[in-house]
Amino acid sequence: MFPPSPAGYSASMTAERLRRLSASPWLDVAIGVAATVATWIELLAQPRPPRAGSLAGLMILAVLIGMPLARRRRAPLTVLTVVLAATVASGVLAGQLASGQGPVTPFLAVLLAVFSFGAYSSGRRVLAGGVILAACLGAVAVDGWVSGRGTDYGFWVAAGIFWVLGLLFRQRLLRVAELQAHADRLQAEQAEKARWAVVEERSRIARELHDVISHSVSVMVIQAGAARHTLDPADTEMRESLQSIQTAGREALAELRRLLGILRRPDDEPALAPVPGLARVGVLVEQMREAGLPTELRVEGEAAGIAPGVDLTAYRIIQEALTNSLRHAGPAQAQVSIRYRPHELDLEITDDGQGSAAHADGTGNGLDGMRERVALYGGTLDAGHGDAGFTVHARLPTRRAPA
Repeated sequence: MFPPSPAGYSASMTAERLRRLSASPWLDVAIGVAATVATWIELLAQPRPPRAGSLAGLMILAVLIGMPLARRRRAPLTVLTVVLAATVASGVLAGQLASGQGPVTPFLAVLLAVFSFGAYSSGRRVLAGGVILAACLGAVAVDGWVSGRGTDYGFWVAAGIFWVLGLLFRQRLLRVAELQAHADRLQAEQAEKARWAVVEERSRIARELHDVISHSVSVMVIQAGAARHTLDPADTEMRESLQSIQTAGREALAELRRLLGILRRPDDEPALAPVPGLARVGVLVEQMREAGLPTELRVEGEAAGIAPGVDLTAYRIIQEALTNSLRHAGPAQAQVSIRYRPHELDLEITDDGQGSAAHADGTGNGLDGMRERVALYGGTLDAGHGDAGFTVHARLPTRRAPA
């Protein structure tokens, strides 16, 4: 058995979508045009063509017989009604209805309309179509009785067969739609289970990193700090070694926190791209220019001895500041200045736009995130509106200061 259908699912609705996807409207238009032209040709080729007035009426009825077939999938009941009525009217006008000796194309059009009605109609429309077919059959029988020519019921038997074939085709459509919906649900459930399996595994890894590695590195940092304070002041070499261990441990903890944050995100795709840094600021500036923010980049000094975490933090500050300028500054130009100093990294990002209130007063959520990043590495950040526009100024130590 199939699992319960999702809310709002309807097999008939799905069949409608499948019908619209699989059926070319141009094919139905071509069928309608072909039926109209074929009816005209047959009328003109009759051994005893009707009078001029009757011929004009028959030509109009030929259009009503053929062209509605272009909408047989969209409005099957209407098409059936119009085609049947036009066919009966043409037979009455030509005096050939009961004898069944009229043009063949109108009868083929009726069979196609009946099939389409059975295939693409549902609900009360089925009952309405049955009433219409019965009425037309009654009209044919009355015409045959009045004219004394009798009635040929073979066509109506064929119409009943085509109706049954249409109903069977409809059942097939609904079955295909049901199977497709079931396959879609299974695929969605499988994708959801796989996503949550990835999330759970990443959460487990994050817990293990936090409980084991983070704890061990914290103990190393604490012990290195304690040992450094117990050393003799004259033992400068050992003191510097322990300080290096303590600083490297703090940097490792900061990077570990960042990795834990990535692992704990319930994203479907983890960040697999290389960690960005100041070496990619040029690419960032080009992206901002393409997005509509003319940006100038100035670099002073050479990058040396910058911790990976500081490098990432500096990139994120520049990225956030330029993004704020792009969003809030309006028509503006921006400038990014990176100054490498012996023990400090100086960043200054300015724009000459007016800016919105959130951007101008430095209280936006993006600025709060910048301050948190800078504070993690013992740096400072100032942001505000000055004479030249909005400025973000950050100073980051190239190495974490010892405790």
